[in-house]
Amino acid sequence: TSTKATLSKCFNAFGSAHKFYFSNMTSNEHALVSLILDLSQLYSSVSAAYECQEKALLCCLDTCDAFSNLAIANARERSHSRQQCERNFSFDEWFREMTAGNDKMEKRMFSLLSVLVKFEKNSSTLPSHYEKVYRTLLQITISRPKSISIEAFSVYHLLSTLKEAQQSRCE
Repeated sequence: TSTKATLSKCFNAFGSAHKFYFSNMTSNEHALVSLILDLSQLYSSVSAAYECQEKALLCCLDTCDAFSNLAIANARERSHSRQQCERNFSFDEWFREMTAGNDKMEKRMFSLLSVLVKFEKNSSTLPSHYEKVYRTLLQITISRPKSISIEAFSVYHLLSTLKEAQQSRCE
């Protein structure tokens, strides 16, 4: 059908873009985060099924390194070396863009986790995996300092925790 063909083209385009930006993350962190947010939205809007919502959440994990301390250090280094070469790169601008991406990614994760928890509560066959993850991430969010640190993005810790939970689930 026409819808399936269109969706297939969309996923192929996203797949190609994802492959490029994930493989070339340095200097493209914000583009990767924006792409993953859009891809996550696409997965969740294709179907309200548990599997699509889970896929929407799990694709967010690909942004973990973009929010890492290493990404921040690399951006600082790019800013310093480009200032010497008189190129136009501002660490402050990069940090503002990534902070906005941090907030959007955190909101997206909690929204998807909420949907997955509802699925698990309404099903007798699904384990309560995401309910545990949701509680853990909520506790991290509540207990973290309210000030924004230029040393770390808060969503990095959430993504890392989700990644660990997924890895232990697969073992």
